[in-house]
Amino acid sequence: MYTAEHSHSAYIARLMSSRPVERLTAELAFELEEKLHQTWSPEQIAGDQVCESPC
Repeated sequence: MYTAEHSHSAYIARLMSSRPVERLTAELAFELEEKLHQTWSPEQIAGDQVCESPC
């Protein structure tokens, strides 16, 4: 039998289990802040991160 409460609970459980793992570490945050202070643009930082991290 369908109940809205059960459906909503199942939805919340699926939502919580599908959250991506956080990738922002303290070290990465520090590097990003340093590059911004060096007047790097967000596009330059994003391009640099792609080159440094393996896909």
